[in-house]
Amino acid sequence: MDAARFWEYKLEAETLCLGERVKKATFRPTILTIPSTQATGAIRAATQRADLWAIGFLDDAYLRNPLIERKVYAPRDKGTDVSKLPLELELLRDVRARVFVSAIGDVPPFQRLDITLGAFRSVGLGRATLTLNGRPVSMEKAEGELKSRIPEEDGALVGIEQVMKPLYGYLFKPNAPTDEYSLSGHYVRALLEKSLVRAYAFIVNPRRG
Repeated sequence: MDAARFWEYKLEAETLCLGERVKKATFRPTILTIPSTQATGAIRAATQRADLWAIGFLDDAYLRNPLIERKVYAPRDKGTDVSKLPLELELLRDVRARVFVSAIGDVPPFQRLDITLGAFRSVGLGRATLTLNGRPVSMEKAEGELKSRIPEEDGALVGIEQVMKPLYGYLFKPNAPTDEYSLSGHYVRALLEKSLVRAYAFIVNPRRG
């Protein structure tokens, strides 16, 4: 049986809302990476393929000077048509990122794909395009700081074989990852970016010295 391998894609998006939802909070800050839960959910929804898995992070050049914008959004109650408590969001503009998609076999799962990524997709945010960028990614391993966020239980998917210095948090994991607008799910403990791990080299910033 063929082994799973990763294919690299270039992501471009006009506006993304990537912050994790905090219950009852009125401010939703952005994060500066693309968690595996969000990348995987968006790609599975667009392809209707539950066998695909993905993770990503912002381009280094973009990360050095991210375009962050604040916007107030007042959602409406569907039953009463009355505005709820306004939410202040941090949005990323003109996003450039790298996304790595895991698939079985020697053929990339797609050449180009339009997806909707992150939060507030129903109001037009999160439209993004993935474009294939070259050959399968090397599966060599290295020690370094994790570049993205991943549920602890999924660590083996990016080759994590040792966690030297974890930074823990929680990610929302949808129960129906092929449903673009599914809001059902649960929170799982996750390794956050800058956790010191040994994993596939493409997902870490290698240690120096």
